Formats: sequence, C-alpha cells, structure tokens
Amino acid sequence: MVHYAMLALSVALSAVGQILFKYGAATPGLLDQYFSWHTIAGFGCYVVAAIVYTFALRSIPLSVAFPSAAAAYVLVMVLAHFLWQEPLGLQQTIAGTLVIAGLTAMHWRV
Repeated sequence: MVHYAMLALSVALSAVGQILFKYGAATPGLLDQYFSWHTIAGFGCYVVAAIVYTFALRSIPLSVAFPSAAAAYVLVMVLAHFLWQEPLGLQQTIAGTLVIAGLTAMHWRV
C-alpha cells in the first residue's frame, strides 16, 4: 500500500511542479524566468517526483504506474481553473472525467 501512496505523491508533486512553472513563466525576461525561485522549485518537485515514482515502481507494474501519472493532468486542469480562472468548461470536464474513468477502470479489482 505504501507504494501506491508514493505513486500518489509523485503525481501530486508533478502537478505542483507544473503550477510552479506557470508562476515562473510570469517573470519578465527569459533568464529571470529560468532563475525564478518558482521555476527552480518546479524542477525540484520534478526531481523528487521522479525519485518517489522510482520507489513506487518497486511493487507497482509499469503498465499501471505510468498511465496513473495522467491523474496529474486532471489535477493541474482543476488547479489552473481556480488559480488563474483558466477554462473549465464542458470539453475540459468531459476530458477530465474520461481520464479519471480510465484510471478507475485500470485500478479496479474484481
């Protein structure tokens, strides 16, 4: 069970990394953007996410773990809506629902 918690943490860190990249992208100037603490922290999130993900792979099949990373897409979509009022209309809702339905079907134990 701890490996699935590590997988969830990896997904969450990947989503946080994307949010931080978006904040860093708002910094004027290309070099300032890349050396913004937001961007550097975003890269840090990705490094930690990769380490945690590798730990999760010790007992979770790659054919299950890798598609599970798609949950980060839905998480980022929802966070972007609340943080920057990005669209969360019917099209995004359907797409996010399909991703979650696919992940639920993949993890379903009969």
